[in-house]
Amino acid sequence: MNNEISVLSAPIYSLFSVQFYRRVLANKLSKGFLYLTFLSAIFAVVTIIAVNTRLIPLVEDFVDWAKEEMPVLVWSTQGLQMETQQSPYVMVHPEYGPLVTFNMDLEEGGLEHMGEVPILVTSQQIYVNEGNGQLRVYDVVPDDVRNQELPQSIRITGEAVENVYGNYKVPVIVLVVIASGIFMYLIKLLQGLLLSLLGLIINRSRKEALKYSQILNAAFFAGTAFFILEILSVLIPQAAVMANLLVNVLVTGLYLFLAIKKTEIATPSV
Repeated sequence: MNNEISVLSAPIYSLFSVQFYRRVLANKLSKGFLYLTFLSAIFAVVTIIAVNTRLIPLVEDFVDWAKEEMPVLVWSTQGLQMETQQSPYVMVHPEYGPLVTFNMDLEEGGLEHMGEVPILVTSQQIYVNEGNGQLRVYDVVPDDVRNQELPQSIRITGEAVENVYGNYKVPVIVLVVIASGIFMYLIKLLQGLLLSLLGLIINRSRKEALKYSQILNAAFFAGTAFFILEILSVLIPQAAVMANLLVNVLVTGLYLFLAIKKTEIATPSV
């Protein structure tokens, strides 16, 4: 009997085939790790789709808005100044409301100067309201360059912001995709390890007990159904309600029971 399994077709057969799980139990644990890598690659591809269809349009709309609304700033070792607007100038997003206040009449500021606006930019510092009365402060001019003589000032425009976005767009997407694949692999590995404990309990009801490596292998493949729910939750936000811990335990636990208990070949009675 040929017990070889293909990770390419495994997402299909693992949903319904008892015979497939018999072959899983006959394979080395390395096949399970290879399967997790395959699922992680699928998740990375889905992440690319989701980022390009849902996230990128939102980011590009925001960048277009910032390009039009951002004042022209001039940076030098003496600090920031606005070239085209009078202080204070507030950038108000049509959906998110006031986001940034530019006030070059101030060198230092605080919560009392911010009101409901989350970001305050003065001539010397940038303040970010983190909530609960907490402020994060960034220096406009780092101490190590404050006393240096630079050849010229730097003009910061909305077009410059757009150019920065264009330069970093692809590298950031690549990093997000790689990180999503690694994250999914680690999550599925942890899920398999935890559910293998349930598998040990189910294994006690078998007449011929399985090795732990076989149980862990089965746990990796038994997570396919819930993985499909996770994929759907990324592509269809409304489906996210089904991709929760309880559903994971119930669905994957059911498939693990199928993989361990129902694959046992009944001994004919004498």
